[in-house]
Amino acid sequence: MRALLNRLRDDVRGIAALEFAVALPLFLMVSAGLVDVGRGLSHAAGVERGLRAAAALAAQLPLPLSAASQALLTNIAKTGEPTGTAPLLASGWAEPGAALTIEVVGRTVAGSPVTVIRLTASVPLVPLVPGWSGAIGLTGAKVSTVEEALHVDD
Repeated sequence: MRALLNRLRDDVRGIAALEFAVALPLFLMVSAGLVDVGRGLSHAAGVERGLRAAAALAAQLPLPLSAASQALLTNIAKTGEPTGTAPLLASGWAEPGAALTIEVVGRTVAGSPVTVIRLTASVPLVPLVPGWSGAIGLTGAKVSTVEEALHVDD
């Protein structure tokens, strides 16, 4: 029995496979986390790009904004084009918690009243691996952003 234990203790075959088996799950978790961070940044950039384009158009539309104008702005904010048939700029727009509000706000700048169009978006992040965000404490993560544009009167 002692000879068997000594022989097993001195045997180094398979150590690399054991080290690989221990390191692989950690490597995969870190890799998936980095991919999700990258996807989150891309997601945020898409939401901001769509809101910026919609705000720029909203600044030129006649007030009050009609239902058709609001639908047009919603399509541009979500897809980047007026008909809304292009792919979503951020996959989270398809999720139930996604929200877009369009407001007309009065402000005073240097003593003069101005009209500002404010678009506010809250879009859930969709993780690469379902359940992954919960494992690292990011359940319910959202991209929330506001874009404002000074309305241009005719």
